[in-house]
Amino acid sequence: MVLEFGLLKSGLFNESELTGEGLGTDTQQTVVRNVYGTPTNLAFNNIRYDATPGDAGLICHSPLIWVNVNNASSRRTTDGGMTWANCAVDIALVMANATVCRANKAKAFAWRGDTANTGAYTTDSGNNWTAFAVAPAILTYIMDGDFPTEGIAVCCGIDASGPGICRSTNGGANWGSAATGPATHCNLISMWDASTGYAIDDSANIWKTTDGGLNWTDTTHNVGIAPGVDPGRQTMITTSATTMVYVQTVTTYICQYYDNTAGTVTSKCATYPVQNDQYTILSNLTRTTNGNTYFAMYSSYVTGTGTWFSAVCILWKSLDNGYTWVAQPLPMVRGNNTSGVNSCTKTLLSEYDTNKLALWLMNGTVLLIDESYV
Repeated sequence: MVLEFGLLKSGLFNESELTGEGLGTDTQQTVVRNVYGTPTNLAFNNIRYDATPGDAGLICHSPLIWVNVNNASSRRTTDGGMTWANCAVDIALVMANATVCRANKAKAFAWRGDTANTGAYTTDSGNNWTAFAVAPAILTYIMDGDFPTEGIAVCCGIDASGPGICRSTNGGANWGSAATGPATHCNLISMWDASTGYAIDDSANIWKTTDGGLNWTDTTHNVGIAPGVDPGRQTMITTSATTMVYVQTVTTYICQYYDNTAGTVTSKCATYPVQNDQYTILSNLTRTTNGNTYFAMYSSYVTGTGTWFSAVCILWKSLDNGYTWVAQPLPMVRGNNTSGVNSCTKTLLSEYDTNKLALWLMNGTVLLIDESYV
């Protein structure tokens, strides 16, 4: 089922076309626009909807091939969300997170994200999934992962002993422990390329690798507020070889810009209007082909009838590796059942085509955003 909506001059859908519930208060949207401005080159094309989705999220292998990674019944589309079907070969594992290889988008690996170190990988754009041949045994469970090149994949998490970071050199099939790294748990990880990357441990310390994740060095810098154990309310991304951005809503909302060369951590995006904030959901940070950085955040609210919807949804955009940001309010979307949304680290915001974003809002709803529109 595909719901198509026309564009308004403001760049937003008509709220009554979506839910009849509104887009949050006028005051809240005015605050966002006045403080941060509104991007002028974003168009919200349409909403694609799967009637029987998993609640985990979406990864995009190509403009038309997307996968809703979820438990042992992952869903896949080969026509850009027009129709959906189960993956040909799934595995009897609870998969809630996934990351696509940036060098070859036919490849990806997925993991549970809260209670196990199990996972799976694909080499054919998510049609067939194979369980890890050798799991990252040092980790009790996996918190985050990244896949910068076909030869290097990394993950991190709650460690049983030793460094809380593991790496694979064969596309996620076999995993081994990093030689050096944080002795405590490691919550977030992001690679810039095959060599350089950053990670944040559960004491908020920033770690850096320059050899593809084999060895990690404490930068002696700290993001101020440590990540929690909820993968759906924290995210980081390396925006250059020397900079990264960290956002979390676990204990309090914070957006930090880190400059490794200067050794500085600077707070960004300080104003966040909230309506009916029962749960604040945070998407992953992602970069488009032209180098812009994005993340989205929204509040989930449950009505008296038990229907979930996003009361406030904001898309943040940075043109300069995360140093300055502008914000765009997004449409509020009603859920199609009473289960709410299960947000995850890597699977809520993806570049599905060149400079085009797919945002998984909740319960099978995908909002397509065209950055190239003027």
